[in-house]
Amino acid sequence: MNDARTGTGFDNEVGLQSLKLLQRLTAETHMTVATDVKPYRQQFFAGKLGFFVASPSAAANFAQTVGNRFTMRTAPFPIGAANGTLPTGGNVVTITAQDPAHQKAAWDYVKFVTSAQSQADVAKATGYMPTNKQSGEALQAFYASNPIYATAFAQVPLSAPWYGYPGGKGAEIWRAQRKIIDQVQRGALSPDEGLKEMISTTNSLLN
Repeated sequence: MNDARTGTGFDNEVGLQSLKLLQRLTAETHMTVATDVKPYRQQFFAGKLGFFVASPSAAANFAQTVGNRFTMRTAPFPIGAANGTLPTGGNVVTITAQDPAHQKAAWDYVKFVTSAQSQADVAKATGYMPTNKQSGEALQAFYASNPIYATAFAQVPLSAPWYGYPGGKGAEIWRAQRKIIDQVQRGALSPDEGLKEMISTTNSLLN
């Protein structure tokens, strides 16, 4: 959104160039726009799809499923600007207990699950980016022998909070935007038309 949080912040050249790039992905490669991710995931596992963009938390599952069919690698997510960042989803631990003894027990658990070692264990089991930077030391040997897991941690310096629209309509806004992006990628809307529609739709849902 804009700095005043009164409307969209992508009604500019950055927003337009983003939609132009998304349209190029299909226009210049002649690839089909997916309506369901499952068959394309299966194509990747079968070695028939060149690359697949997914959360790093899927690294372990992908590696296990691919097995010895081919050599799977991971790559840093491309950043299109010198000051660009990567939004992170992540998790949160909330203590709702009112009883002091329960609060203390819950706090001890929070410290345990967010510790460097616990986060390292999660990263090893899933590929997830550890939320504790100190986990890097515990993961050095693991990352050295399992480079597909190391890519996410290497981009920790670029991490930024996942943006949330005010008013509790974030999911509804993202669904509406996704439909417009789909039409841009299919060529039903030009990037200019798509941007205007995204701005109008987003602002209307915010008000």
